[in-house]
Amino acid sequence: MGNVYFSAMDLEKPTYQHKKILLHILMWVIFISVQLFLFPKPPHRPGEDSFLIIENVIINLYVIAFFYFNFYYLTTNYYLKKKYPTYFGIVIVGFIIVSIIIQGLKGDMHPPPPPMSPEQFHRPEETGKFVPYYFIGIFLLKFMISWFISSGLRIYASWKDAEKENYKAELAYLKLQINPHFLFNTLNNIYALALMKSDKTADAVQRLSSIMRYVLQGAETPFVAVEDELDYIKDFMALQRLRLPENVQLDFEINGKADNKKIAPLLLMTYIENAMKYGVSTEEDCEIIIHLSVNNKHLEFYAENRKFEDLHHEAQSLGIGIDNAKKRLDLLYGGNYKLNIIDAKDKYITSLILPLL
Repeated sequence: MGNVYFSAMDLEKPTYQHKKILLHILMWVIFISVQLFLFPKPPHRPGEDSFLIIENVIINLYVIAFFYFNFYYLTTNYYLKKKYPTYFGIVIVGFIIVSIIIQGLKGDMHPPPPPMSPEQFHRPEETGKFVPYYFIGIFLLKFMISWFISSGLRIYASWKDAEKENYKAELAYLKLQINPHFLFNTLNNIYALALMKSDKTADAVQRLSSIMRYVLQGAETPFVAVEDELDYIKDFMALQRLRLPENVQLDFEINGKADNKKIAPLLLMTYIENAMKYGVSTEEDCEIIIHLSVNNKHLEFYAENRKFEDLHHEAQSLGIGIDNAKKRLDLLYGGNYKLNIIDAKDKYITSLILPLL
């Protein structure tokens, strides 16, 4: 899909608007310049050059005006709303009216023809009898080009807007699936501590409160500060340590620092939760490895855990979290990330490299 995060460019910034205006001016200059070379000059009488220039200016001004009128108003309010008769009626009537105006101006502006010389009398093809049809033909051609381009761009822009809205809706849906799953697992951990009457229960509740506050805030935006995400992961891992049995060795590290960089929230938690839930055994010695390394360009994530037969089938049935994480990666980063998952017989390894914004 390419890079589809929309916070990468603020379309309202003056610098972008200035570039956009300059680009439009450049395109119209090219359009008008090309037609001067491609379209032959019509036959005309001596002294008519200034009138031909005025007629060309009138045609070009109308074509430019119609381009923006069709792009910003007609196509949006009629064509895209399937009011086809009204849309095409306005276009056709507009063309006819302007054609009549051009012909009227031609009659008003052009001086009476000078008397023909004997040579011109015997060569009627040089008297300019096709001039009235030349400007209508040129006007029709430019009008059609302007019409097709402006309509096509407006329809394409509408399709991109719809794609953006679908993207936001799907992303919100995926977040709703992730958050309840996280809450369910964490509450189970605190419940287990409470049953054991552990002194660590109050600290766990406080950490859960901090975590849930972040989850709710993180769900409001597609990207958050890297520091906030890492603090959230630290709280989560501290909470997980409280419930791990002694036979589980947890190797958790965060190295590096990223200044003023952003990352998609709650994305790494899917893989961390997966390791913490399905890599723990109460009977066998096991190790869970979770390493994160960050700098101002990217974040590297690595998770490894053993697989236990009694949890293997349950993990397969709850694989929706992994699928949703992959969808979020595609939605937010397109192909601009590297994800490698090794689902071996006795271990599960996740390696992810994300660019930081």
